[in-house]
Amino acid sequence: MRPAVHVVPRGRAAFVAAAGAAAALLVAGALALAHEGHGALETKGASVAGDTVRLSPEARKAIGLKVADVEIATLEAVLRVNAEVFLPPDREAFASTRVDGRVVALLARPGQTVEAGAELARVESLELETLALDLIQASSELTFAKKELERLDALVKQGLAAAKDRLEVDAQARELEVRIDAARRRLLAVGISADEVDRALTEGKPVRTLAVRAPIGGLVTHADLEVGRFVETTQHLFHVADLREVWIAGFVPQDRAAAVEVGALVRASFAAYPGRTFAGKIDRVTPAVDPRTGARRVYAAFANDADIPLKPGLAGVLEIVTARAEDATAAPLSGVASDAGSTFAFVEESEGTYKRRELVLGIRANGLVEVKDGLFPGDRIVSDGKHQLAALFVVGVLRLSETARKNLGVETEVVDLRPVEKVERGVGRVTVPTGREAAVSSRIHGKVRRVLKNVGEAVSPDEPVIEVESLEVEGLEIDLRRETLRLELARATLERLQKLAGEGIPAQREVLKAERELRAIENAVASLRRRLEALGVSPDDIERAATKGETSPVVVIRSPLPFPSLVRARAAIPGQVVRPGEALVEVAALSPLWVVGAIAQESVGAIRAEAPVRARIAALPERTIDGKLAFTTHTLDEVTRTLPVYAEIPNQDGTVLPGMRADLTVVLGAAEEVVAVPRPAVGSLGGRMFTIVEKGGGTFERIPVEVGRVDDRFAEVRKGLFPGDRVVVRGVEAVRAALASVR
Repeated sequence: MRPAVHVVPRGRAAFVAAAGAAAALLVAGALALAHEGHGALETKGASVAGDTVRLSPEARKAIGLKVADVEIATLEAVLRVNAEVFLPPDREAFASTRVDGRVVALLARPGQTVEAGAELARVESLELETLALDLIQASSELTFAKKELERLDALVKQGLAAAKDRLEVDAQARELEVRIDAARRRLLAVGISADEVDRALTEGKPVRTLAVRAPIGGLVTHADLEVGRFVETTQHLFHVADLREVWIAGFVPQDRAAAVEVGALVRASFAAYPGRTFAGKIDRVTPAVDPRTGARRVYAAFANDADIPLKPGLAGVLEIVTARAEDATAAPLSGVASDAGSTFAFVEESEGTYKRRELVLGIRANGLVEVKDGLFPGDRIVSDGKHQLAALFVVGVLRLSETARKNLGVETEVVDLRPVEKVERGVGRVTVPTGREAAVSSRIHGKVRRVLKNVGEAVSPDEPVIEVESLEVEGLEIDLRRETLRLELARATLERLQKLAGEGIPAQREVLKAERELRAIENAVASLRRRLEALGVSPDDIERAATKGETSPVVVIRSPLPFPSLVRARAAIPGQVVRPGEALVEVAALSPLWVVGAIAQESVGAIRAEAPVRARIAALPERTIDGKLAFTTHTLDEVTRTLPVYAEIPNQDGTVLPGMRADLTVVLGAAEEVVAVPRPAVGSLGGRMFTIVEKGGGTFERIPVEVGRVDDRFAEVRKGLFPGDRVVVRGVEAVRAALASVR
């Protein structure tokens, strides 16, 4: 979309009509023109002396002369782009059940506002009941084992029972304690509270239902269930959205992407809310251009108004302030004129006396323009009749002042001997090199607990990016804790048996049996540790689960890239069910980058390894980036008969983005030096080539030239120029237009 401007005025432009009339004088052509040196020419109502014009009242009336005030104002350059309201990914979440079962109660419906942790539904589960019954049964058996142990302790003291019998019952009791600990942890892991577990043990009644709770507070926007329906852990049952804050995304065309930065002021408007403007600033930008739309997304966060809520999906317009001048000297655009390369205004010095002043301009706003040099607040300039005054000045040759050169962006270079290379040029697109981007994915079934990095944020090697909650992992950790306790118990049992064996009490086969059981448990512990490592659980977390019983369903997923990167895209929200290998976040290192282009088959034989390349990014037209040819494919494209090539370019400052269009030049061979000029210096008019040469005294002249070989940087000039000539290389079209206006 086109850039626009916005003005915040501090004063009111006053337009004053000049008095007098001199129509007969001007119509008859009696108003004479000044000569090249701006000498004074007296007429019947007008005279020119240098840069000053004097008009009689009759002449002012004849041309309808009016003046306007120069004032102080705050001016803004504004880029208007399409926009859409989005829900921030951390302000929405899915709710699902932790066990398979049947819905027995539906406690929340779409449109209802809920608090975080509120019950949304209850699910009756046979799996849950089985877990609870196992806990109750183990607790009952432990109570019996402890009583039996007390009885055996008394009998052993009286010499009526063998120590071996007591040892067996003690081992059974310890096994039951381990079993109870594991069963309790499993119930807590699926969401049963500690109070509910204790109540089940006290009353001896199993827990049969589990609450599905809201992961965040907000509005229930979707509910995919009804009473009596069987649901599974892989289903999203509810969607909850916290609408207190929304993002407004603006879609910035890639040719303006470099002008938009984090922190820029923005204003959003929507047809749904006529007359209402939402002001904020850009909070984040995506580190890529969408290759389908050619746009870069920028995001601004807005607190939602309860009276005028911004709903996700709402389309509108986003105004991005790309430049701002506060307390600027602002002149009405109607009072600014351009002629023969100069930008100027006629300042009223006294009634009927007007002086031409060259101007340096800045931001243009609705009807106003920032004047950086040439005017002051309080000046009065001619707004109507300026063209008639400008016609009083005859310009026989184009001579640009320093101010005019600055306004036109004119730069010159000396004609010299330069190498014009043999090159192949084509159009390409920027992409991330293979091996420098990666998908952050889970190795297990589970649900997203938290996303620690958002789009555009920096990521260090091995830095945590996502937390995934997995009952599978916690179940394995519980098993590891159980087997670790059993291992300790087996070792203690073996030591006691070996001690008693020395006294001739147990048979040797019982010691051998205990040794076999110990080895089996050691293998089980080692196997569980390996499985947890394979699922991405850190060694420290594994050790804590095994030795301290600190189990957790949370697995931290880290960046797989060995170098710094950025989050390029995010597809995960809290509560989302994930599968192994599913891409949740994309990270990419943005330096170096590749430009993928193609060369004609006629040039394939001239391609050499690591040939120099030059890339010109469409969004950064002032830059030429030097790189090298990374590699080419081994086959030509069947349709275009071109050879795909991959060029590597540096991008330390991060201004080049994946998805941007680029012009790619591959150097096929060097060349001898010839008289040449930069390519922008050569223009075309009516099929004829020309350059604009700066003559003495700051004057300019259009010179026809004959052009020979051309590469992406220089054009050989065979006729028309000589080494030492100075040609315009920037602002060529502006100077050409100025030459055309010379009278």
